[in-house]
Order: sequence, then C-alpha cells, then structure tokens
Amino acid sequence: MHLLRWLLTAAAIANAVFLGRVVAAYTMALPGGSEAMVRAAEILPYTADSYWYDLSVQTGHLLVTQGRTEEGLRHYRESLKRDPYNNPLWLLVAAAEQIRQHPKEAQHAYLMAFHYEPNRPESHWMYANFLLRGGRELESHSAFRELLTRSRRFDEPVFQTIAGMTSYAALEGRVLPPSGVADMSYLRFVLQNREPAAALRAWARLKGRLRDVSAAEMAGYCRLLIEAASWDKSWEGWREWRSARETAKTPEDLLRNGGFEQEPDGGPYDWTFHSNPSLHAYRDTTVSRSPASSARVVFLGTGNYAGPLVEQWLFLDPGGTYQVSFAWRARRITTDQAPRLELWEAGGSPRVLGAIATEPGTSPWRRQALLFKVGQCPLVRLVLARLTSQKLDNAISGDFWIDDVAVEPATP
Repeated sequence: MHLLRWLLTAAAIANAVFLGRVVAAYTMALPGGSEAMVRAAEILPYTADSYWYDLSVQTGHLLVTQGRTEEGLRHYRESLKRDPYNNPLWLLVAAAEQIRQHPKEAQHAYLMAFHYEPNRPESHWMYANFLLRGGRELESHSAFRELLTRSRRFDEPVFQTIAGMTSYAALEGRVLPPSGVADMSYLRFVLQNREPAAALRAWARLKGRLRDVSAAEMAGYCRLLIEAASWDKSWEGWREWRSARETAKTPEDLLRNGGFEQEPDGGPYDWTFHSNPSLHAYRDTTVSRSPASSARVVFLGTGNYAGPLVEQWLFLDPGGTYQVSFAWRARRITTDQAPRLELWEAGGSPRVLGAIATEPGTSPWRRQALLFKVGQCPLVRLVLARLTSQKLDNAISGDFWIDDVAVEPATP
C-alpha cells in the first residue's frame, strides 16, 4: 500500500512538472514570458532536476533569438556541464559565438561537435558555411567536399551556395568528391539550372554509370543540348545512355521503334506521347496495321486542341534527301483539321521541311509518303500534330492511329 501511494505521488509530481513546462511555453507569447522562463530555469535545478536540462536549452535558444546572446550562451554552457557529449548543443554554442563575432570560440565549438559526433551532416554543413563567411574560401570548399562524401541531404544546398559565388568549373574541381558519390545529383542540379556546358562535364563524369540515369534525366540532358545547338553531343549522349541500358545491341536506325512494338525508352530520340485534358496518346496493343501495336490518339471532345500529339527527333545528314512514310487510320474524327505528319528543322529558326495531311471522319488504314531535304541542322523533329481548327467551337473527338513509320534515304 505504501509503495502504491508513493508511485501515485511520484506520478502526480511528474505530471505537475510537465504541465508547468507547458504553461511556461505558453507564457512565451505574453509580456515578461521570457523572464519567467529564465527564472524557472534557475529554480528548476533545485526542484525538478530531471527536467532542468531541456528547459535550460529552450531558454538559451529563446534568449539568443531575442538578441540576448550572452545570456543564452550562459544557459547553453550550463546545459553542456550536464551533457558535454551533446552534438546539437555544441552547434548551438558555435552559432551563438558566431553571432558574438568570436570566430576562435565558434571553431572550438565546431571541433567539439565533430569530436563527439563526427558523422552528423548538419555539423559539416554549418562548419563549411562558417568558414565561407569568414573568408576562408579554400578551407570551406574542402569542408563542403567532406560533407558531400558523407551525405546526400545537402547536395543541392552545397551546389547552390558554391555556384552562386564561383564558377561551375571551380565547383567541380574543388568541391565534388573524386569518388563520384555526388555526380548524379550534380547532373540533376545543372539540368535544373539549364547550364549546358556544365551538363556536358557532368555527363562525362558519369561514364560507366549511365545506366543509373533515368529516362527523364536523359531527356532533359538531350533537350538542353539541343537548345544550345550542341546537336552532335545530344545525339551522342542518347546513344551512350541507350547502349548502357540495352543488353542486346541493335543496329542504329534513322527512326527508332517505327512500328511501336516496344514501349518507348523516353526522351527526344524515341517516341513521346502527349496527353492533356483534350486528348490521350498512348501505345495501343489492340489495333495495329502490322503486329503487334500502333500509336493511338483519343480526342476526348473537350476542347479545340492544336499542337503535337506524338513526336520523335531524328539525327540525319545535313543536306541529305530522305523519304518519310507512315500508315494511318481514323474513326469518327470530328474536325475540319485532321492530324497531319510534319517535319521540322530544329535549328535556331525552325522551319517546316514538309507535311502529310490526313482526313477527318472514318478511314481504313492508308499509307502515305513524302520526300524532304534536310537543312544545315542535322536534327529534324518528326511530329504528328493538329493545326488550329477554323471552327473555334469545334471540340474535336474521335480516334486516330499511326503505325509503321519509316524514314529512309531517298534513292537517286
């Protein structure tokens, strides 16, 4: 009975202390709340010792954020006497010493934080920024590199910080680890920031690991180089990526997967299907001119859509003459502008090299062909597209298929 009574009393005291902490937290929003919390932190070591450390840290943080850094540091150091091995506490001390503009004391706190927990990435991130703000640029670059070898969490912040202060080439030479652990995230970073020269260098660092590049990342890389007129490099990157992913090597064709027998790998040098609220384009395995599939565009009747439906980039000989052919079929296409196959030069001033029109309504499979000549740009965009309808209230509906697309050099 005495034991039970003692346990109940201890539980009541613990609950009261907990509620006191909650009340103290709420007083932060009231005038004089911080002073009340400071007094509580000074009294609690004698009344509720087990809760003193946590409240003392909170009080120190509150005082520092209020600009009372000296007082906050006193509470941090009191807490460190109780728990000298606490890495986050040492980081708080380091940050406070930086506010006081005491770099030696701040560096000592960082070194203590590393000593007690060397693998915590937050420690390395804060220390590297501390060195950078202190004008110790080369030391900061080494610290950022050390962080990149330990964790992927801070990759983008590191890249943003360094790229904003120096060149991408310097970032690659001084900060990226030679082990290559951060190379994939660096490629994503330069693609996001649309830096074609840096993207070329990032791609070169990934040799032997291109299989890990996703289709979306590869497509972004190729399109970025296309926009920068690095056409040869774009095509070379696609071939390298595809070779790394395919176990069975196949001969290069001018146009890939012309019969839609396989799902596209993704990217500009394979089929891209466009879908939006007005249409849905996909690989259809139920209807085809020749086995086993075709490309199908379902117009949903919800809008007067004009634009690309299905497309692929071609890498051809400048000045060469080629023939493009394809088969198409339509079912209840309701429009005055049915889809048509277009060939566009992908240079700085794109121009139409040729187009093959189809018809609205319902049609069985038909095959049509066209000769076209490539300009000085080796890239040609092959697009199944729809022009703007002259009937602006015409919400196109129906189904359209294409199959057996082929591109061949024209015979003399």
